[in-house]
Amino acid sequence: MANRSRNTVNTLVCLLFLAVESVFYVRFVIIGATNGREMDVVSVAIAFVFSVFVFLRTKHDFPITAGMFFTVIADVLLAFCTDRLELGVLVFLLVQTVYYLFLVRTYRLRIRHTVVRLCLSAAAAVAPLVVLGENANFLAVIATVYAVNLVHNLAVSLFIKEERLFSLALFLFLLCDLTLGLYQMDGFLDVSGSAFIRTVTKVDCWYYYLPSQVLIPLTPFFRKRNGVF
Repeated sequence: MANRSRNTVNTLVCLLFLAVESVFYVRFVIIGATNGREMDVVSVAIAFVFSVFVFLRTKHDFPITAGMFFTVIADVLLAFCTDRLELGVLVFLLVQTVYYLFLVRTYRLRIRHTVVRLCLSAAAAVAPLVVLGENANFLAVIATVYAVNLVHNLAVSLFIKEERLFSLALFLFLLCDLTLGLYQMDGFLDVSGSAFIRTVTKVDCWYYYLPSQVLIPLTPFFRKRNGVF
């Protein structure tokens, strides 16, 4: 009886969370993200609050909650400190590092995964200097390192059966960053000739971003080992 009551509460809170975030998403689709940055950040903050609830109910996956907390900080920095975008990207890099530590701790990944990650990060730090030359700056370097870390997290999670929902969230996260990155790339490289890039950049990154942040705190609820549902 106690488990049934617990599961009922979990289900109701989960449905309420999805309903509230759906309202935010519809609002965004109608008026756009740039017309209400405060509300867009609030939608991610609600996802963080929900992640705290999930952690308290499952006693698992604290790094997910920590990652959501840093995500809110990163969004605040990117939304309201536009003259220091590198700070927001640095915090997002921290988010991906926290998620990787979650994967390492939970699934006891081998040391080779970390070695590969470090090598890729080092190469990513050098790549903008080679490709952009004198146009390279700290933002380009840290953004490239962040992107490589996100892709590595996605690649690792795809091989973990229990993390299919987390993989989907990271994939949407990647689509968001790809959209934003290609849009920003126009200032450095001529990308107008690619039909694919023109199509991608027409879609606002928040179409992918908010769903990704909704899915991430939901992942612990849908793991059999937690026995929540």
